[in-house]
Amino acid sequence: MSAFRFVEDQVVDRTPSPVSQLQVSLISPRRSEHERRAFQFFEQDTALHMIGTIDQNFVGSLLPRLAHTYDFIWDTIVSSSYLIKYVPYLALTTFDSSGLMKVINREHRQALNYYHRAIVNVRKMAQIGPIDDCVVVLSYIQFAGVEFRQRNVKVGHSLFKKACGILTRSLTSQNLRRLSLADRTIYQVVTPFLFRKAIVIATLGDVPTPEVAANDEISQTLSTKSPELQRARVQLYSLVVDSYELVRIADFIPNLDDSSSDKIYYMSFRQSTLDGMREWKANMATSGSPAPGTDLDWMIYSYLLMYCTVCYISVATSLSASQIVYDDYMDGFAEIIRHAKIFLRYGVESSGARLLSKFDPGVLPLLYFCATKCRDPTLRREAFQLMRQALRQEQSQNHWAFIEPERVVAKLIALEESGVSRVLEASSSPQTSFTQISQVQKGVLPPDERRYAHASAVLRETPGGRSRLALDLVRFEITDGGQRQSITEYVWLDDHDE
Repeated sequence: MSAFRFVEDQVVDRTPSPVSQLQVSLISPRRSEHERRAFQFFEQDTALHMIGTIDQNFVGSLLPRLAHTYDFIWDTIVSSSYLIKYVPYLALTTFDSSGLMKVINREHRQALNYYHRAIVNVRKMAQIGPIDDCVVVLSYIQFAGVEFRQRNVKVGHSLFKKACGILTRSLTSQNLRRLSLADRTIYQVVTPFLFRKAIVIATLGDVPTPEVAANDEISQTLSTKSPELQRARVQLYSLVVDSYELVRIADFIPNLDDSSSDKIYYMSFRQSTLDGMREWKANMATSGSPAPGTDLDWMIYSYLLMYCTVCYISVATSLSASQIVYDDYMDGFAEIIRHAKIFLRYGVESSGARLLSKFDPGVLPLLYFCATKCRDPTLRREAFQLMRQALRQEQSQNHWAFIEPERVVAKLIALEESGVSRVLEASSSPQTSFTQISQVQKGVLPPDERRYAHASAVLRETPGGRSRLALDLVRFEITDGGQRQSITEYVWLDDHDE
């Protein structure tokens, strides 16, 4: 279940969801019986596993409607249905010489045929004339979904990054009034969906594989001087890969029956990953910190400990609908900040920092995680300030941030800690917005109903028809029947009068 409301209006918006107002094409081609059954399977599987999840509005509502208008969406849905029903995810472990997944059965081949047909459909659209940006973004998202289902994770990441780049340019240059109702709806639903995926990729999914990490330039530098640190880095990145897999699908696990083999495997895998991170951290403590004067060693040492803590908290909290669960990890958040300070201190104009930026996701996504998930007012403000410092030092492109990430954090802190009227007065300037946040009593944390699981910048249309930046804010509630429900709220990000 899901609901929508604007933050300045405490009454739930009862108007129909914009998705339900989309027109379904009346000239959709006739589909074969096999395709219709596969599509029905997708709808049934979505209804079963997407209830109360954060992606329900996109996957469960928008995609099925658009599938009757865009052939490539229909084909990718049918392809995904074949993969889900007939191709066990864990069986996809064999690759050919080019690094692509080998076909394991007839249904897998059929899924690839539909995927190929979807790609051809998009190419034909491009040959006819220019394709709207929102359609291109949808094609990248759908193609990435098929790649993820085949464990081609890096290909999926690349497609998501391309979609983020297109969406960012579109949001900064287009006026909603020039878009059709369908395009406006797509933007408003797809933008937060894509941002949520992008931030998880940036935080946990952008590390080199253990095989690459074992032979990259950082490992070559460390292997002769600090072999223990080199081995620790490779071992941790294996755990990061596992953490990403766990967090990526965690939203769907609560809807599985406790006796299902998928849930049993997931819970076992989750526990072994948490145990592995605890063991890795204990080994790091036994090995001791680097010697004084070894700047690169200190940077990597601090970065790895910071990264391990982010991964551990992410996995440990991933199954909870409540944000209160993060309060159990205040010591971990303090550790993230402590090591971030060390990393940034050694990283000023450092060749080591430039070297790390080539292979590792950087410190900014880790600090963003800390600033948005830690509700201790002192710690999250430290994370916020370190984010701003990292933005000045890091040169990598923040493909996961549609606008300046510190603006999102400043507004989120203000909203969670302050009254609504206070939030609406906040400036769009990151510096001013942060200084206007009221100081709260140390140790007093916002209640769960004032905490948001996700925040994403989106364009929304004002009553006067003007486009304004807003934050799409999602939190969860548990209904009287014990069902998880996602609540979407909005608040203007800028300070302009209507």
